[in-house]
Amino acid sequence: GCDDRSHAAKPGLVELNFLEFTKGDGSEAEWRVEAATGTCPKTLWHSSCGSYAGGKKVVVFGGDFEDSDPEFEHIRDRQAAALVYVLDLDTAVWDRVTTSGPGPAWRSLHVGVTHTSLSDSTERLVVFGGTEDHVQIFSGGDVADMNGFALNLKTFVWQRSPPGRRPAPR
Repeated sequence: GCDDRSHAAKPGLVELNFLEFTKGDGSEAEWRVEAATGTCPKTLWHSSCGSYAGGKKVVVFGGDFEDSDPEFEHIRDRQAAALVYVLDLDTAVWDRVTTSGPGPAWRSLHVGVTHTSLSDSTERLVVFGGTEDHVQIFSGGDVADMNGFALNLKTFVWQRSPPGRRPAPR
């Protein structure tokens, strides 16, 4: 993310913001900031994320960050970038996790959601759309195809949606 006024990138992955409800009925809450460590980009925008493992982990896919960030080398070639970032909330430590399978190109401005399958209880990150272009904050790129991809969050193996009807890019 970025600052609302200056549009300067914020340290979103190394500075975690938690909203905690202080009353059981949800009538009061307060923000808490905690530092995170590990392997991750220092700033990130246009990404998707979701929690899994009973809310104990967060997976982040896609997005862009400054090309001066050491992690940029891992996404410079967006077609070859086979990774996600995973945060362990108990330890506040990030890991870069290698993925395999027929996965999507690294992308920005896409849609992503985590879910648990009703048929086999497998937790997955599902993504589609977006752009495969490197994009700056508050900009866009050419629209990627609308093929869906699902990442198994235990094995970190991607699966591509079967061919068939899907929405057109918009």
